[in-house]
Amino acid sequence: MIEDKLLILRFKQGRHEALRQIYDKYKVELLRLAVVLVGDVNTAEDMVHDVFVKFARSAGRIKLTGSLKNYLVTSVVNRVRNHLRDSNRHRETNLDGAELVVSSERGPRQWAVLG
Repeated sequence: MIEDKLLILRFKQGRHEALRQIYDKYKVELLRLAVVLVGDVNTAEDMVHDVFVKFARSAGRIKLTGSLKNYLVTSVVNRVRNHLRDSNRHRETNLDGAELVVSSERGPRQWAVLG
């Protein structure tokens, strides 16, 4: 944990090799997690990449109270959740313009009601 805080401090000071060290330290574990959650290696790689890009852009504003590992794991989980939520929205079928189809055949439910 102290090592992670030093790496973050170095990165905030403009030493970009610190970001590479953070990436190398956690990428395999984060990728495994993302693959389990998403089920696709390519998508998982994109999720982990997105997390590190966002981390790099906001590192100056990040104030870690816990471990860097937990921060990154939470970031990956949230990124995957957003991806899955967005994917489900695109899969929903829009039925507003669909025609209503009514069957004239009577099935068990209709017979039970009609007697």
